[in-house]
Amino acid sequence: MDLKSRKRRVVAAEARSYAEHRAVVWRGEDRLCFIDNKGFTQEFSLSTGQTTRLLKQPSEVFGYLMSPDGRHATSGTPEFARVDTEAQTLWHEQRQSGCQPTSPPTASGGFGWEGPADL
Repeated sequence: MDLKSRKRRVVAAEARSYAEHRAVVWRGEDRLCFIDNKGFTQEFSLSTGQTTRLLKQPSEVFGYLMSPDGRHATSGTPEFARVDTEAQTLWHEQRQSGCQPTSPPTASGGFGWEGPADL
């Protein structure tokens, strides 16, 4: 929604969240990463309206959201896979404890929260 004009625009009508409640990662002021209805990781540019597929393969289970810097991606499991941007593939890493992984908007890396059972 444009906060000045209050006009709304649908960006991805069939986007989905992964496992928990994460549905988008902002990758700058103009670009956002989302998971489409087929499990593909996509990037949308607000200024051009163009959607670009970021990973060759869809995720069969949850889908992957990329960090703002494009170096890591995570799904609903606590894993931060490394991204090979040229090959558009993931290098899977060991899953960590905790849940709801996400990437901070202005830094590389990621975090998830842990409960007493995870410690």
